[in-house]
Amino acid sequence: MSLVSVCVPIYNGEKYLRESMDSIVNQTYGNLDILVVDDCSIDNSVSIIKEYQSKDKRIRLIHNKQNLGLVGNWNRCIKEASGDFVKLQFQDDIMLNDTIEKMMTLAVDENVDVVLTDREYTFENDINHFYLDQLPRLSDHYKENAVIKPSFITNLLLEKGTNMNFMGEPILGLVKKEVFDKYGLYDDTFYQIGDFEFWIRLAINVEIGFIPERLHIFRLHNESQGAKNARATEVNPSHLDRIHLASKMHSDQSYKNFKEVAGESFAEDLLRKYVNEYTKRYGQEKLATRIDEDFFKYLEPEKNRWGKFLSVFSSK
Repeated sequence: MSLVSVCVPIYNGEKYLRESMDSIVNQTYGNLDILVVDDCSIDNSVSIIKEYQSKDKRIRLIHNKQNLGLVGNWNRCIKEASGDFVKLQFQDDIMLNDTIEKMMTLAVDENVDVVLTDREYTFENDINHFYLDQLPRLSDHYKENAVIKPSFITNLLLEKGTNMNFMGEPILGLVKKEVFDKYGLYDDTFYQIGDFEFWIRLAINVEIGFIPERLHIFRLHNESQGAKNARATEVNPSHLDRIHLASKMHSDQSYKNFKEVAGESFAEDLLRKYVNEYTKRYGQEKLATRIDEDFFKYLEPEKNRWGKFLSVFSSK
């Protein structure tokens, strides 16, 4: 039986942490390495984890010496994981008791290195969640367990574009550890859609097992990072991320197979579209102040400065 590392990145998560931990320690799949990485919490999160440690010897606790931030802590978890497979589980969220068992069964039966499931949402306070009714899901296409080929995701990406995350959140996936070595960790230069970028980076290169059951419960509340980003008063972080993603799709080697199908111009056309759209919305000066050269590090050197980039891509 393969060892699965369930990685729990925590930061001031005391409000929902017990619910999340209960859903982990009560999994029907028993061979777990439960790794909690604390990102310098100042609430009672660490005390709660120590309570669980006293009852369950599978739990390891690591303290970051300095705050790594949201995605940085995800990646620290993955690096420290000792299992054959890695699964993120957030401090706010819950999984059904047989989630890992079902995911591992599909991984073994179909010989796949990545498994995703569908999810349910739960909402706290006055979170505006109506947009989620329009969110595309893989379960729109697959009603039973399936193995999804890269060609399907490539075509879905061409059809749906990059405006909405049709793959899902980080907690929905079980990933063989060696996959990270080959295709990389989460890209911490994204503000909002780093999970979407990570999943499509994998899914356009490897077959993915998919379970259409809603085995996870993803919580949305006012203090979640997504809610904070949605309240941004200047440039919406997800808009910056779309520019960034188009830039990455342009030249990153992980997207080579995708470009062979989509064509060389796809990413440049997408880049041009987003820059034009958000320049009109925010103005050139405001947008430029939020764009770091790192956003365009995947472009060839002559387009790697904002001024030249804008002059090249600002025309309709």
